[in-house]
Amino acid sequence: MEGKKAVSASQLVLGVKLRDDARFDNFHGSRNADAAARLKSACEQAVAVPVIAVCGDADTGKSHLLQAACHLAEQNQQSAVCVSCLLYTSDAADE
Repeated sequence: MEGKKAVSASQLVLGVKLRDDARFDNFHGSRNADAAARLKSACEQAVAVPVIAVCGDADTGKSHLLQAACHLAEQNQQSAVCVSCLLYTSDAADE
């Protein structure tokens, strides 16, 4: 790269992080214990699962489980991103 300047990109650090207490071992959603076990099993596979989506009713532990999956990925030296999606209905779009 003679005669060319190297360009370094900088990235802003946002104050967003996972909750420290969001782990599989402290998930107490008994009605969703099967979903928690399946999610943990998927995260522990030797071959990384490219995308995991969790959906369900409000207050069922979705955020806790997704953050637990991210913590587990970090422990296994894998990268993970937890993204919360908002569904837009035709009614919400009109507001």
